Amino acid sequence: MVRFLPKRSHSSGTAGWVAVAAIVALGSACLAGSPLYLSSVATAAVHSELSHICLADVSLRIPMGGAQPDTISSLENLASKFSAHAEPSVLTRIAPSVEVDPGRPDVRPFRVNLLYRDDQEQNLLRSVKPLAADDEVLAPEWMKPPGGTKPGDVVNLFTEDSNGDVDFQQPVRVVDTYPLVPTRPESSYWCGLRSYFRSPGSDPADPPTPALFMTSRALRTAQVFRIAEWEVRPKIDGLSRHDAAVLADRFDEVVEAADRLVDIDEHVRGRIVIDGEPLRLVVKHAGASATVVAGTMAPVRLVALLSSVALLGAATALLARERQRELRLRLLKGQSPRSLGFRVARSATSAVVVGTLVGAGLAVLAVRYLGPAPEFETAAVRSAVLYTLAGSVVTFFVIAFVGAARARTMVDGRLRRRSWVRFVPWELIPVAAAVAAFGRLDRIGGIQQVGAIASHADFWAQCFPLLAIIAPLAVLARPMIALLRHCRLTGKRLPVSVMTGLRRSLAEPGVTASVLLATALAAGSFTVARLLTDSTSVLLAEKAAVFLGSDLTMTTQDITALPPPFDANGTIVARAQGHSGTQSVDLLGIDPATFAQAVHWRDDASDKSLRELVAAVGATTTGSLPAIVVGGSLPDTHLESLIRHPMDIDPVATARWFPGYRNGAILVVVDRDALVASGFTPAAEILLRDPQPDAFNRLSDAGLVVRTPHDPSLVFNVTSFLTVHWAYATLSILGVLIGIVVLLAQLLVLDARRQTRQAAHVLTTRMGLSSSGEALGLVAELGPALVVGATLGVVIGWLVTRVSIARLDSLRHLAPPARVVAHVGAGAPVLVGVIGSLGILVLVGFVMIKRTRAMEVMRGTA
Repeated sequence: MVRFLPKRSHSSGTAGWVAVAAIVALGSACLAGSPLYLSSVATAAVHSELSHICLADVSLRIPMGGAQPDTISSLENLASKFSAHAEPSVLTRIAPSVEVDPGRPDVRPFRVNLLYRDDQEQNLLRSVKPLAADDEVLAPEWMKPPGGTKPGDVVNLFTEDSNGDVDFQQPVRVVDTYPLVPTRPESSYWCGLRSYFRSPGSDPADPPTPALFMTSRALRTAQVFRIAEWEVRPKIDGLSRHDAAVLADRFDEVVEAADRLVDIDEHVRGRIVIDGEPLRLVVKHAGASATVVAGTMAPVRLVALLSSVALLGAATALLARERQRELRLRLLKGQSPRSLGFRVARSATSAVVVGTLVGAGLAVLAVRYLGPAPEFETAAVRSAVLYTLAGSVVTFFVIAFVGAARARTMVDGRLRRRSWVRFVPWELIPVAAAVAAFGRLDRIGGIQQVGAIASHADFWAQCFPLLAIIAPLAVLARPMIALLRHCRLTGKRLPVSVMTGLRRSLAEPGVTASVLLATALAAGSFTVARLLTDSTSVLLAEKAAVFLGSDLTMTTQDITALPPPFDANGTIVARAQGHSGTQSVDLLGIDPATFAQAVHWRDDASDKSLRELVAAVGATTTGSLPAIVVGGSLPDTHLESLIRHPMDIDPVATARWFPGYRNGAILVVVDRDALVASGFTPAAEILLRDPQPDAFNRLSDAGLVVRTPHDPSLVFNVTSFLTVHWAYATLSILGVLIGIVVLLAQLLVLDARRQTRQAAHVLTTRMGLSSSGEALGLVAELGPALVVGATLGVVIGWLVTRVSIARLDSLRHLAPPARVVAHVGAGAPVLVGVIGSLGILVLVGFVMIKRTRAMEVMRGTA
């Protein structure tokens, strides 16, 4: 039996299959990438937390009294279960408060701590001689007697009982000396023993109790009170959030078992058992970061999937149109539209499978190499697989449904009247959603923070930036189509090639408007993402700097000037408290000569510049002190200290906030010398702008008494900065995805216009139109929608950011308020995307034209 079906051309269906595969890949990447990205965020949050804390504080630590080697072996066997995610165990032995007699009549005995820690000789600031015998020690080079300690000195260790009798005595020889162990911060190796190396006040004139390093055997057999610590730290590399949670549980199990095996001793102050709870708290913080990012990602994922489904429907319609003759003949033979829909879906199976695999693979590669962390949790991989498989099934039914619906239109039927649906104001739906989301954002705020930790994000509040982009675009849809339809005959004075391309795009106003608005959505999403990321990161840094005063602050005493190079970026201020009537006030004394160089300043903090404010405070007066009042008004200009010392001020300026301003109390800024002389007994602080990493130690080495350094990481957890970046990066991802959707839609439009374009090419070639003219026509056809859409999107993105930035500030009670920050090059990705997309489309269209076969076009089979 001969089957008469229409002959299909050499290119029929190819573009449709490629489009379906690309669209499925896009959706598959979105479905698979979402759980993988959240897993990557959680793992990166764990890495960030562990990288900025002392690992000894989240380790497994078991202090034991009089531990023997067999006890350590039992603990090692217990720890073998989690060796893949933990560092090798480290043994520390401590004998506190042992007396040392240097053997000199002019030096009285003094107290030292005896220490041993695995690999101790390799973790000092310089190379030292190893301990070869039990009667050898390493001593600090600054240890008494006057002039320090030198190798070869012999000292006598001893302890006394309650009656003053010597109950332990051992002579030891100093085999070498070691320099002062840096503190605040300590190295990772020594941070667990910080209490043995820190001076109580960080005063160079009052160094910490000397620590003598001995061998493990010498400390184990010494007849003194001693304690051994067995410690296992988590290994950061390759540690996912799930691994950290499991490791915390294993820590608990080992502690429970060790309680039965060894004599746990917590008598030494601060040397307590550490189980899995500190590490579990890190996991909790990481989960909060993932929740924040998930709240921002949810609307992004929804829009991306809806766009993919809409584009898939368009691609399926293109497939059905390319097979129109075949499907019509099968309808006439009695096959139902539903069976034809499933036939189209079955024919697209290979494209769906390829697209699914490619999209999932690209998602894995993108998150692994471009995401916050390369490690994936098993549960995330499982979710990615399930989501991808479910998406493939949904894709199959979408293709079948659209194919069946398209097949119904391929037979003659009763003329349908225009539906009343076109009069429904559907564009008001996103507008109403945007208004509701704005109200929730205004009431609740965006990313929520509990103290310094980013904790969660409200879904509907986080939807506002995206809905605020979609709403005006939806409102512009009908007027845009009407405008394009009205301008369909424009361009009569333009060159022929340009006029042809322009009118070709205007001939289908619905398609051109869709591309334009989709481009605007992509550009707007990317613009909002970049602006929110930059603005929020700068905002957190500004709030921390205002709260502290500068990038690094530390308390000090008895100094009036900073040594080089800190005199170029630092200043000394004085802080005190007092009363104005019944109002509590904070007082800040500044040095007018150096204050401006040490702080960050925003021009909207006051109506006057910082130099004008500082100059006003430093003006010489004989009566009341000139002062800047920050954060409110004073009931009385007569101030009293906490011990009722009086001071009269003359408010010469006001400011909304000021470096060192802390919400909750009015700040009065005066001259530092005047504040010190007033009897208010202020405390001195050093403020440093853009300090060196070792600024605290360098100031200590210079002889300054400095204490309690604070930097912005203590105001906001370091991971919070990263969480904000990870959260708003999802909007950038949406911009990229929608950009890909626009590119694929334009490729579909190119293929849909292939026959008319090829027919026009056959005619215009005979009229003398050159290849450059064809390329120019393609630019005129495709370029305006991309350029206008990108420009519109950037403008809308800027306006949305201006409206939402203040309300996305979850710490509105802290000054300064949020502002829009646009770094140089913020719009460069949009420009590159437009130019790149236009270049690809013009190239594809030009190749499509050049493959035209004139005879097939004339026969109507092209």
